[in-house]
Amino acid sequence: MAEDWEKYWKTRSILTRIVDFMRVNYFSDIPISYLGNLEGKTVLEAGCGTSESLVKIAKKAKKAVGIDISQKALDRSKINFDKYRIPHEKYSLVCGDIQKMKFKDGSFDIVFNTGVVEHFDDDKINNKPVEEMARVAKKGGRIVILVPSVYSPFYWFYLFTRVHGLQRLYPWEPHRFYNYKMLKNQLNPLNLKFKIILDFNSLFLYIVAIIRK
Repeated sequence: MAEDWEKYWKTRSILTRIVDFMRVNYFSDIPISYLGNLEGKTVLEAGCGTSESLVKIAKKAKKAVGIDISQKALDRSKINFDKYRIPHEKYSLVCGDIQKMKFKDGSFDIVFNTGVVEHFDDDKINNKPVEEMARVAKKGGRIVILVPSVYSPFYWFYLFTRVHGLQRLYPWEPHRFYNYKMLKNQLNPLNLKFKIILDFNSLFLYIVAIIRK
């Protein structure tokens, strides 16, 4: 998986540039709206990519931490933090696997990611990333997960590229799209309180899980 993401973040095709533009100008604010009050909070983005959301979070939170399996993504993250003049003491970036994070239990007030969990599924759902996110969240903390939904027009574009052999028109490797029941079944083993909603703020129509530890 690490090699796949290194390749993705190194690619500078027209398609990936369009995705980058949308990520910066369109999608980066969406997860922030579900995180609650950030003042005085420690926040972890588990699978931060190039940290467009995390840069904005760092301006308000006590500390913003990003972990990603791709060093190339983290290099670009550092550029983003420097671009917006975020003081070094306000953030840290870690190269690592979110399925086995080295943070201590209960390290963060808020743990979140966007468009990450679905990439860990093969023939069956892999719950390890979600379990790890819950582990490193403090008691009483918030965990927020955004995944792409089968209700999105983007899902039909994804299917179109699969059926007609046009995979190169889709910027990511094959991954899962969720419905409510799938995400609920994935979260139930955590034995934590959660609610699931459909976000209408983007064409992705993310399904959002807000979990309380």
